[in-house]
Amino acid sequence: MGSDGEASAEFDAAYPSLVTAAAQAVQRFFRYDASQVEDAVAETMARTYERWERVRRHDNPVGWVVVCAKNVCLEQLRANARQTRASDNRDGVDVMIDLTEHTAVSVTISETLGRLSKRQRDVAILRYLMDFDEATTAATMGTTVSKVRTAAHEARGRLRVLLRDVYLAADEAAV
Repeated sequence: MGSDGEASAEFDAAYPSLVTAAAQAVQRFFRYDASQVEDAVAETMARTYERWERVRRHDNPVGWVVVCAKNVCLEQLRANARQTRASDNRDGVDVMIDLTEHTAVSVTISETLGRLSKRQRDVAILRYLMDFDEATTAATMGTTVSKVRTAAHEARGRLRVLLRDVYLAADEAAV
């Protein structure tokens, strides 16, 4: 198994490559918000450290960190979505939190991704949001390139339908 000192030394040695992978993954989600990037990378690395005993024995620790970073980003996007729905009832008036268009689009995409199956969602995020190629996506997920291609095809079709419905509903509400 190894001592705590050994595990700590392994984590210290792996940290530069792990934090680089986490930062690259997170930047693809939050391109325009440095504070969200910093928060997500810090949370990803904290989770990695907490679970280091398991992560260090993983076949692909960098892949584990990338998937963890993706999950942290999705959690942050969901939190942003909850904030948009939050209202302040001071003086009996509902006041919605104002968000930039970029954040609103990110929230819509995040909510729509949540309606895909887990495999489709993971493939869509790794392939299209994080710009991984098919082989890297397959290695990260521990599956075959063929299964990645199939899941990507299914995810694109499902997203096309779901996003069309979202934007049609928004257009009808605006009229």
